[in-house]
Order: sequence, then C-alpha cells, then structure tokens
Amino acid sequence: NDMSAQVYLRGNEVEEFHIDINNVTKKYTEEAVDYIRRKADQPFFLFLAHSMMHVPIYVSDEFAGKSGAGIYGDAVLEVDWSVGRIMETLRELGLDDNTLVVFTSDNGPVTREARKVYELNLAGETDGLRGRKDNLWEGGIRVPAIIKYGKHLPQGMVSDTPVYGLDWMPTLAKMMNFKLPTDR
Repeated sequence: NDMSAQVYLRGNEVEEFHIDINNVTKKYTEEAVDYIRRKADQPFFLFLAHSMMHVPIYVSDEFAGKSGAGIYGDAVLEVDWSVGRIMETLRELGLDDNTLVVFTSDNGPVTREARKVYELNLAGETDGLRGRKDNLWEGGIRVPAIIKYGKHLPQGMVSDTPVYGLDWMPTLAKMMNFKLPTDR
C-alpha cells in the first residue's frame, strides 16, 4: 500500500485499476468470506495477508475515528473486525471445529523514524524488546501468534517457545497428513 499505484488482481489478471485504498481491509475480508463460502464443502487453504498495519495506514469510513487511538488504532480495530467476520463465517458454516486458523504478524512495529514520517502517534510497541521492524533484534522479529483448531488444540494454552517462520509449512503439513515434496 505504499507504492504509487495499486490494483486488484484475480489470478494474473487485473480486475480493478483504480482502487480505494481506504477500503482495502474491507475488500480483503469480503473476498476471504466469499472464498470460504465457495470452498465450504471441501478442504481449502486461505492465506489472508492484510496490508494494514503497514504504513502508510488507511482505514474505511466505518472505522475512522472509532478507536480513540488515531488512525493506527482505527486500523487495528478494522483488522479485528475482519478476523471476527471470518471466524463468524466459519462458525455459521459449521467449519470452526475442523479449520485451523493462524493469526500472526510478519515483523515487529515500525521504527520511531517511520512514526515521524507517517505522523503516527501510536504504531505498536515491543514490550521492551530491543529493535523494531527492519532489523533482526527481537523487537523486529518476535511477534505473537494465535492458533485455533477447534477441538484439536486445548483452549487457553500459552507457549513462550519461539517458533521460526520456516517451521510453519512442515509443521502444518505434518498436522494435515500432507507429504511434502522431497525434490526441493
């Protein structure tokens, strides 16, 4: 969302050339819900990578000014709404007990310099960890993850064991009894 031109793609085809970047979270959510509904009767994989909280931050009119914590807080509120909408769809379709949901981030919060450039009053905290986004200190790479897998995982379990991003694919493949290729 920080590039000069944004488009919506469907496969390799441009579907929309002039998008309203303020509604990107809403659009991603609508597409995710539609995909879940279309695939509800078969195994599916949905990877939803929200553009928000990446700077510059945008938010739809429905969430603008609602958090009391500036545009960053408003965008967090909208992403929270999005996750809730997706979880609601899974419940409505009876898929929530047999669908693995992982919610995580790709990196820590933006640097203090970026906060100034983008005039962000609030842009994430590292809870005292050294570093931020764009570096390899813990504050830049250690992020929370929430995993829900219906009755397959105990509710309320907390683990402080660090997990490396490259662990996700082999771990999830093993859980799903999916044999990974051995030629790469």
